Amino acid sequence: MSDLHRPKKIFTFLIWGGWYGSRNIGDSAILLGVKELIKKANPRKEYYIRALTTDPDYTATKGVTPMKALLKKDIINPIRWFQILKTFWDVDFVIISGGTPIFDHSHLVRTLYFFLPVIFRKPFILFGAGVKKIYNKYGKFYIPFVLNKAKYKSVRDSGSLEELKKLDVQSVEFTADSAFFAPPANESELEEVLNRNGLKLKEKKLIVSPRFLSQEQKRLYLEEKMSDDVIESTPVKLAKAIDSISSKVDKVVFMAMHFYGPDSDLPLIKEVLGKCKSKNIVFIDEELRPDVAIALFKNSYLLLGMRLHAVLLSSSMETPVVSIAYEKKVVDLMERLELSEYNLDLFNFTEKELISVLQKAFTNRAKTAKHLHVRINQLRSLVLKNSKTVLSING
Repeated sequence: MSDLHRPKKIFTFLIWGGWYGSRNIGDSAILLGVKELIKKANPRKEYYIRALTTDPDYTATKGVTPMKALLKKDIINPIRWFQILKTFWDVDFVIISGGTPIFDHSHLVRTLYFFLPVIFRKPFILFGAGVKKIYNKYGKFYIPFVLNKAKYKSVRDSGSLEELKKLDVQSVEFTADSAFFAPPANESELEEVLNRNGLKLKEKKLIVSPRFLSQEQKRLYLEEKMSDDVIESTPVKLAKAIDSISSKVDKVVFMAMHFYGPDSDLPLIKEVLGKCKSKNIVFIDEELRPDVAIALFKNSYLLLGMRLHAVLLSSSMETPVVSIAYEKKVVDLMERLELSEYNLDLFNFTEKELISVLQKAFTNRAKTAKHLHVRINQLRSLVLKNSKTVLSING
């Protein structure tokens, strides 16, 4: 609930670590998932949830109180530093969550966020987070120093677990992504969006969710640099594969997990659309709310996804997926789902391989959906098991 008029007696959580406010559906879904887990851990209790965000107005629509994060332009602004200090001082409990709060760049502000709970003696946890490789000596020092003071630590994928072990962070739980708990919008809200875009609820849909491709490895915190060849050939392969299998569905629906901003998926989507020849292709040319996107995945027949959370949120709705992995975290997710046979490597897949995997996914769709029903419940149980203790106000 919002805490704009917060009585001092009400317990308050602060969440930071994801790109909250970036208008990325995946990060917003994580926030919604953590919010849902806090609710499950504290039935019939009063509490407030705050989140550090770069876009307070956007994050406020997710049912939490937005707290403006420090931006690069704020570094020399003492008022903004005081506001951040007050934000951490005023809360009762700090949650460091995902996507990926631990990485090798932007140490100044993140060091501040890591250390403030320690300095102010606020209980804090690392919860279902992602971790990228740490090369910097400074990062290798302060990250384990702080995290070993946390009340609890859990990561969402095996690569993150391995990295924290290398950093000598102790007692880390291997769990799953909080976004598995993000709820979908109701069917009527989805139907409004579909109608605006010439689509219907009962149509058999293949959802296609590409990912922005760029050579800017450092700015985007990518594990592997994307070459010109990958950037140029991927749209061609996607278009040819989609044309090859489009007759298996009523509509092929393109959607953007990241609609606005410098990392927008729109340029790649429009490039692929320009190369497709099929007549049953529709592009949802609007920014979707996270819960509406989840409802869309639930209403779909199959997903072809490149972004991690397109794959995760679709599978969470028990909709079968085919993934094209740009980083190990996508490979890890498909392994956790026990669907590695439906995963391809962005850097070396061929058009023929993609068509073959898509055809296999269509053939085995019913079997895969049944498998996901079981596997998703197992992963949710894994997350829920400890969250009821570590996110409880009395925990």
